[in-house]
Amino acid sequence: MKKDIISPQISQRLFFAIEQLTEAGQLNGVPEFASRYGIGLRLAYMQRQEPDRRILRPAWLTYIVRDYGISAEWLLLGEGNMFRSEDKKQAIRAKSVQQIKRLADTLL
Repeated sequence: MKKDIISPQISQRLFFAIEQLTEAGQLNGVPEFASRYGIGLRLAYMQRQEPDRRILRPAWLTYIVRDYGISAEWLLLGEGNMFRSEDKKQAIRAKSVQQIKRLADTLL
């Protein structure tokens, strides 16, 4: 039987997207993603740590595409932009800029 190299890559992109959404303030990491969709946190962490030994749940992909504007083409094929539209990218950048400004205000 041929080793599956595609599923681990999809899983890695999923968790990369979660990291990017977390950095942009759209999520509070894997725990929030798991909690929001009824995913066991331990299962989510195991999937992230051992993507080649776990079977990725298709529903997880649906959630991130539907609710966060992640491109299905990017997620499944690794092609194109991570976000479906430039509007989503700009919204995330704007939120990041707001967070930086708030942090700067607290430091000054």
